[in-house]
Amino acid sequence: MKAFAFRGIAKLGLSLALIAAAAVAPKPVRAQKPLEPEQKADDKSNIASVEVTPATGTAAIGSKLQFKAVAKDASGQALPDAVKYWYAAPFDAAGADQNGEISFFQPGEVTVGALIGSKFGYAHITVSKLHIA
Repeated sequence: MKAFAFRGIAKLGLSLALIAAAAVAPKPVRAQKPLEPEQKADDKSNIASVEVTPATGTAAIGSKLQFKAVAKDASGQALPDAVKYWYAAPFDAAGADQNGEISFFQPGEVTVGALIGSKFGYAHITVSKLHIA
C-alpha cells in the first residue's frame, strides 16, 4: 500500500512540475515576412503574358526550329531573365529541349508552348511529310 501511495504522489509531483514549467516557458515567436521595398523585375507575379516567336509557321519531318519566349508585364514591357520551360505537343510528333529548340518527328499540327511563372505562350506549327536529310 505504501508503494502505491508513493508512486501516486511522485506522479502528482511530476505532473505539477511539468504544468509549472509549461506556464513559465517562453511562447514561440512567429517569424515575420520581411517587407519588400519594391517588386523585382523577375518576380513571377509581374508577368501578364508570354509571347512566343515565331508564333506560326511550317516545318518538315526531321527539321528543327529555334523558338524564343519573352515574359511581359501589364504595360507590355519585357521582363528579362525569366526562367522558361518548353514543351511541344503532341509529344509523339515533336520534342523540345530546355533552350526552345523544337524537333519535328511526324506530320500534322504541333503546338509549341513556353511556361514562364504561371503564364503560357503558344506557337502553332504545321509539319509536312517532306523529310529534310
